[in-house]
Amino acid sequence: MGDKGVYRAHTGLNPQAGGGFEGDFKGGLSSGAGMSRTILASHAVHLSHALASWLFAGVVLLSVLPADRAEALAVMPMGDSITVGFHDAGQGSYRYVIAQARPDIDMVGQYYSSSSFSFDAQHQGVGGYKIEQMLASYGPAIAQYQPDVVLLLAGTNNHWDGPDADYVNKYQSLLTLIRDNAPDARIILATVPKFGYDRVPATAYWTQAWVDLRNNETFPAMNAALVQLASTTPNVDLVDYYSQFDPATDLVADAVHPNVAGQTKLAELFMQELFRKPADLDRDGDIDDADFGIAFSNFTGPGGTNKLSIQGNLDADGDVDDADFGLAFAAFTGPSSASQVPEPASLIVLSLILTVLTRRDHYRAAFA
Repeated sequence: MGDKGVYRAHTGLNPQAGGGFEGDFKGGLSSGAGMSRTILASHAVHLSHALASWLFAGVVLLSVLPADRAEALAVMPMGDSITVGFHDAGQGSYRYVIAQARPDIDMVGQYYSSSSFSFDAQHQGVGGYKIEQMLASYGPAIAQYQPDVVLLLAGTNNHWDGPDADYVNKYQSLLTLIRDNAPDARIILATVPKFGYDRVPATAYWTQAWVDLRNNETFPAMNAALVQLASTTPNVDLVDYYSQFDPATDLVADAVHPNVAGQTKLAELFMQELFRKPADLDRDGDIDDADFGIAFSNFTGPGGTNKLSIQGNLDADGDVDDADFGLAFAAFTGPSSASQVPEPASLIVLSLILTVLTRRDHYRAAFA
């Protein structure tokens, strides 16, 4: 607990440097069979350099990634009373569920709430807080603890603002607060869950129409803003708690706070995303041909786009190119997380395809 160092793996490797697909094209262009052979020979050398670069990238990456973290991953659970938890008997806190499953994680934050349980119970959550109150008070703690990861579920208490509020700007301001105070933190957002209909004790305003407005309009408006921001903001991911949440089974009697079942669902969603490898694009736990298919469908080549969130952009440079495929190959598992290395034939075929795509302008010029 306390201030924690940041756990990250840095290789210093630039897969595109020296022999990458975008190296200078050395082959001259002119008519005649002899010159055609020169062009083909030049591209053969270029391809061999590219393959060597990819394979070298994979070997280096595998050799530098640690089997065990030197320091615990600092995780800051952030939000409101759902983050505080313990509204039900037993382990009614997603933080407790995560701490039991992964005791190697270091929970950080200025608050400590553990009920009667013994676990690393630091967090950054205050019951009743709206997004605006988080913006006003959470910055210093984020700066102090420098979390590697922020698990954020916020906005439930903004239900009073109605479905037409500008939730994109509200959430964007909160993401900016986190980024300004912990620039390297990964942020995992959770969508806002539903309210229940049967509230105990009964409250006069808590009618079916009142709950319907929130469950069917206000919370979906909030969640649409979260989806938009997660799809356009680097190092921000999203878990869909709303669609997994069942108000009939996952709430305590007040019809607002998750019970043990509801908190456990949130913990499982957060953990699944927290430990997902970046190259696992289809989120099935494996890095296999399906993931390469997703990346290949988004292939741009260097300078092809400036959309940091595009699937397959593993090095966060706005492109899906040979450097990203090099990183993906290094993490390849095959189906069912079997420890495998891509077949050499697959490497060659995919490399040929990518070479054609990245060099297509040169080919057009050569045969125009």
